[in-house]
Amino acid sequence: MPAWSQVIASPSAVLLAGLFSGHILADFLAQTSHLAARKRESARAMLLHGLVTLGVHLACVLPFWNPEVIAGVIAISLLHLSLDALRARIDPRWKQPLLSLLTDQGIHAVILIACWARIAGTGAPARGWVDFDPDWMPAAARLLLLASGFVFNGKGGTSIVRALLQRFPLAVPAARAGAEDAYATGRVIGCLERFIVLGLVLLDQWAAIGLVLAAKSIARFKELDSQPFADYYLIGTLTSMLVALSSGILLRAVLLQ
Repeated sequence: MPAWSQVIASPSAVLLAGLFSGHILADFLAQTSHLAARKRESARAMLLHGLVTLGVHLACVLPFWNPEVIAGVIAISLLHLSLDALRARIDPRWKQPLLSLLTDQGIHAVILIACWARIAGTGAPARGWVDFDPDWMPAAARLLLLASGFVFNGKGGTSIVRALLQRFPLAVPAARAGAEDAYATGRVIGCLERFIVLGLVLLDQWAAIGLVLAAKSIARFKELDSQPFADYYLIGTLTSMLVALSSGILLRAVLLQ
């Protein structure tokens, strides 16, 4: 068995997978669009998000429960809540949605790794209330990461694409027409596109990714005569593809060793 696979199968690595999955599922699945909007204005909504984050993290590391792990998860949730509260105050003045989103997620990742390193240093991952089983726990962690990858490509990918397009509002056809939801159709198409591309990357079917781009271009061929729409299409599509390819390559490195 390759050395990297042995690391993936260790209790501390499985715990790290659970913590990262907990963050993605809490931030991009359990957090609804309504809650995400409300938490910027309501302390109660912000607190609710913090409790949801805590609950999802605890569920994802359930086999490892012991005082050290639970304390670490509480610390992660409190720091998550503090960072979100700070971002809610800074964002209206910063007005850089994409940079704000990427910085926020980067800091969350650093917090997770730092807290995990602290927990792993105590040897706590090997002292859960369920004995570590190398036959099913690493496999369960991989499935959890796989599900988290698709969740991130759904809501997370949409957030990244939308944040970038906000820098070019006149390129969005629906926005120019005054529609209430400028990205409704594009959001659904983008999610399906990223799901397909992510699946193809995981299946090592790189050539088929070109067919996805070709099919999408054919469907929009006449509309591409409009320069603003062509700009909107290229920005959205290339950003969406970058998200799917990057996350797919990362997941392959972790899951398929």
